[in-house]
Amino acid sequence: MASCVIDTSAVFIDLQDEPGADDARKWLRDAVISSVNLHEIVAKATEKGASPEQVKTLIAKLHLTVHPHGEEDALEAGLLRKATRTKGLGLGDRACLALARKLNLPAVTADKAWLDLADELAVNVVIVR
Repeated sequence: MASCVIDTSAVFIDLQDEPGADDARKWLRDAVISSVNLHEIVAKATEKGASPEQVKTLIAKLHLTVHPHGEEDALEAGLLRKATRTKGLGLGDRACLALARKLNLPAVTADKAWLDLADELAVNVVIVR
């Protein structure tokens, strides 16, 4: 069973061995991720120079359970826009938060702005650094 919904920022803290990587790794063991956040990981890894083969290997090594971002998820994430806009959250952030709400799991991120929204959005937010 999944322990959390992981945000792109927490994945990159692990991959780049930044402060908080040990905490991120603990959550990554049994994490679910939105396909929107998977897209962000692929895009950022490619921007950093990873080849398509390297990206596929990286994704396989993460052993994440990818949750498709379907119509219901898109509606939920879109409805979060008003509450999250002033904090600068984007589509990937909202996709992660919406999935965490749907699955009733903590949302694990490095974005401290999420803490200000946790109560309003009824999401347990865990900061890894």
